[in-house]
Amino acid sequence: MSHKYHNYTDTAELEDVSRTPSNLFRYALMLFRPAGTLIICILLTIVVAIPCVLILITSKSSSIEYAVSMAIVTGVFASGLVSISLEMCNNYRHNRKRFVVLNYYLYMVSSYEQFVIWSSRDGYEEYREDAGYYFYFQETGKVPKRLLAIAEVILIIAPPVDEALENGREYLSIKEMKYATRAKDAAENIAEITKQEIFKHMKNHKYSFCDCLDDEYKRKIMDFSENVGIRITDENLESVVCDYMLSNLEEMDEDVKQELVAKLDDFDFAMHKLQKEMRFEPVVYENLIPFEERLKKMEEKFRR
Repeated sequence: MSHKYHNYTDTAELEDVSRTPSNLFRYALMLFRPAGTLIICILLTIVVAIPCVLILITSKSSSIEYAVSMAIVTGVFASGLVSISLEMCNNYRHNRKRFVVLNYYLYMVSSYEQFVIWSSRDGYEEYREDAGYYFYFQETGKVPKRLLAIAEVILIIAPPVDEALENGREYLSIKEMKYATRAKDAAENIAEITKQEIFKHMKNHKYSFCDCLDDEYKRKIMDFSENVGIRITDENLESVVCDYMLSNLEEMDEDVKQELVAKLDDFDFAMHKLQKEMRFEPVVYENLIPFEERLKKMEEKFRR
């Protein structure tokens, strides 16, 4: 269930991404992320300097203690400034590489809620951690509007997250890896549900094009692919069936629908947590990814 995307990693193009005050502020914050080493350097400098400063305050300026303490304080603050400066440079270099290597991942994650709004078709439901979308489905049997919207975009958003885990893991924080892996697992579980659905509707157990499917199910898949404008082949049969299932969630059997809703809810939770991690990242604006390319897959899905 993967799509191929053009990966924009041209540094000159990235440098042209909007120069708004908020974005410049985010660029400046690259110097201070992660803050752990910087805080340790500052604390060590202060801890070592405090006794010497106390001696400077309590001793005479002509005493040996004063001269030694002054030399130590000067050296501590000088070395502390050098250490902090080097660490800030390393932080900026690391975060700039992260911004270039993971630009499409950062763009998709930071734009996640915008994609959900777009796919909601005027029925947008804002994310709430206490909403319990899956439990709502269990109680009422109705798929929440938010999960219906996510079902329309998960096949577009999941691949960049998977690619970031595969090719840019060293640029992800521990929290990001945790939630990105959770989102990836949810998407992969949906792919497994798709395989089970295909096998369930097979005439014989030969995985060969659409002729292997039951006539009624085959007709549904063919009609769907014709409306979406996708030519079915052996290679993309699974992705087409997956797309069909997600786009026609209400028509699925109750057990299949329940599994899909659970995974969509899990994916939404993980992506929401990932988006919160992006709050200090420079914003990757629409001029980086052409609008036509960004919506190409979604327009194909909604073309009826």
